[in-house]
Amino acid sequence: MTSRHRIRRHTMETVTSTDGTTLACELAGEGPSIVLVGGGALLGRMDERLRLETELSVHVVESPLTCVAVGAGRSLEEYDAIARSAAPR
Repeated sequence: MTSRHRIRRHTMETVTSTDGTTLACELAGEGPSIVLVGGGALLGRMDERLRLETELSVHVVESPLTCVAVGAGRSLEEYDAIARSAAPR
């Protein structure tokens, strides 16, 4: 088995064994879906396989290798607002 197949198998095992609420998100009223980011989003046909296995919509972001870093940077810019919203009420 090639390393690519091992990565796919491990990813599928992880996705299908994780609580769906951890993986799913709401996208503009489209219902639950999986958004692929990072290197896993670049694995050939991973989105199709996830769609078949989970029966959820699967979206690959425009820039999978940089979107997480960009999002983390933006969250740091809004740190105070995030901290306020996470504070106990």
